[in-house]
Amino acid sequence: MTGLSDGANKVCLRCGSCLSACPVYKKQLNEMVAPRGKMALAEAISHDEMPAKHDTASYLSQCLVCTACMDSCPNNLNVDIRMIAGRSALKRHKIANMPFFAAFRTVLQTRSLMDVGAFFGRLFSRLLFFRVPGESGLHLRFPILVPRSRLLPKIAITPFLKSEKKKRGKEHSSSSKAPYAYFVGCMGNYSCTEVPNQLLALQNKIGGSISVPLDQRCCGMPAIVAGDLQSARKLARRNINVLLKTGAEKIITACGSCGSAIKHYYPALFDDDENTRKSAEEVASRIVDVSELIAHSTTEKTFAVNKDLLKRLGLESEKRVKVTYHESCHLGRRMGVIEAPKQILRRIEGIEFVPMKDENVCCGCGGLFSVHHYDISSAITADKAENIRATGAQIVATGCPACAMQIADGLAHAGLDIPVVHTIELISSS
Repeated sequence: MTGLSDGANKVCLRCGSCLSACPVYKKQLNEMVAPRGKMALAEAISHDEMPAKHDTASYLSQCLVCTACMDSCPNNLNVDIRMIAGRSALKRHKIANMPFFAAFRTVLQTRSLMDVGAFFGRLFSRLLFFRVPGESGLHLRFPILVPRSRLLPKIAITPFLKSEKKKRGKEHSSSSKAPYAYFVGCMGNYSCTEVPNQLLALQNKIGGSISVPLDQRCCGMPAIVAGDLQSARKLARRNINVLLKTGAEKIITACGSCGSAIKHYYPALFDDDENTRKSAEEVASRIVDVSELIAHSTTEKTFAVNKDLLKRLGLESEKRVKVTYHESCHLGRRMGVIEAPKQILRRIEGIEFVPMKDENVCCGCGGLFSVHHYDISSAITADKAENIRATGAQIVATGCPACAMQIADGLAHAGLDIPVVHTIELISSS
């Protein structure tokens, strides 16, 4: 597929090693949604060996692109790249995706349109959403496009980038002498604004000043996994230029999905464009997750716990708080950030880190997967909720806001009042 290639001519051996690793197959037990089944379809469609028909789309859509199958693949196939290429060939035949592709090509490309959408989403929340009480971290029930029972996070009064522009001025949209630049991401900008605010508050622990390029756009991950490569490439080009312009030595992300999009997928998007690919590879080489910087750059042996957060969550800071950790697929498998977040949790005074069974198993989100296949998605998340319950944890930490949203939904449905926060939120900035 032009614009997205895994650079190899390897074939799936159909050995079945991937079956036990695939969360979707384990719920469906259907060969057509097994990794090797979907691989056969994706390869045939992307190579024009079979027509791209609508009925085929339902099978290819039943993939989280969690890449767990790649860990067990004896032939080291880039299953994610091939799956996305197959979806790209099918995109016009899946009618349910049309509203999303329209949004990818308009709203996601323009910050002002995203700001307007967020504004009206919050303004009409009483008409469109149903309030959820408590400190679950979820505040809205969304009855349009997804089931009425699904819970989504609140929308911030003011987007982070807009408030940052007012606070810091226009010079932060251009080059800066700061050693770090921060790629905020959509959820950090519009929903989980406490994460970027906390990241900037922790500059002393990161070991250098941080610039925030105001011209950044969505990372494009929703468009990438949906197969809308046209939209993804346009967003990628914009972000590549903006991030290179900062001159920063490192580009920080606090979202596994955003980090993975830039570090792993941006270069792959431009296999047919050598100049842009080189620029993408340059940006990719500078991407670093915030947990890596805090765990490895600071000389502090321990961190004080964020008492303000505990108070907001209704927990006593005088007592040790049990915290478990969910490893995001994009942060762990794609970015290779596995130990740093857990090292941080072990070093926070007043926290007892409790490992979770299958901490690196997908939470069931998978972008549009959780929209089109909420029943399967919820079943996968229910397993995660039970594993969290078994730890006795009072808080769940993770490094991906999308995972936090999905897990919080699963915990709410399981009747568990356990908040989900970003790992860095647990660190005191003082």
